[in-house]
Amino acid sequence: DVRLRVRDGFHVDSSNLEHCHPNWTIAADGLAVNSCSHADYYVDVANTGSITAASEIACKMLSSERISEQLKTKAKDPKVPCQVVNRHSVQLAEALAPKGTLERFRRIGRGWCFEEDTPTLGNVGPLWVFHDALSLKENATCMAVSSPVLKTEIDGKIYPGNHYCKFLSPARVLDWMMTDGIKKFSAMEDTPKSKTKANKDDPRVDIVV
Repeated sequence: DVRLRVRDGFHVDSSNLEHCHPNWTIAADGLAVNSCSHADYYVDVANTGSITAASEIACKMLSSERISEQLKTKAKDPKVPCQVVNRHSVQLAEALAPKGTLERFRRIGRGWCFEEDTPTLGNVGPLWVFHDALSLKENATCMAVSSPVLKTEIDGKIYPGNHYCKFLSPARVLDWMMTDGIKKFSAMEDTPKSKTKANKDDPRVDIVV
């Protein structure tokens, strides 16, 4: 909508994200909204660089109810879950992936299972920032993803009309498509890597991980 302009403030440190809160300004030509974001990364004590993609992307946004209230309109879907953006992250990653990578993943890879969002206990902001994390759990058929969510009502007492989500990174999707997502789950669980032999007829062997 041309009446809505969004500017995001990215914070390198999560402590700065804690103290950043979405806000808005009403102008003659519409609504100017400021959101807040931060990316977390996997701990790499051994400095192996095993996963360099972000483990999650934390975003603090205005809720659709707040925006529709200020624009004096009705939200098409006032209950959009974080899950929707996770699906979009996968679509974006697939659009960026090399053709061969995408074809191989669709042929032999384990896809994604999008589970319901997980509400933060008591809608406590610092708990969402520092404790709750994007859940990624792999199984025999897919990588299951669930986002921690904190959403306040527009008439609430503490930071009303906000919607916080931790999203799946498109880079993390690409990592899954190129590495663990094309491995057999049973092999990862039951077979020591040192004893695994490559099969020249297996399309997985052209990937170095």
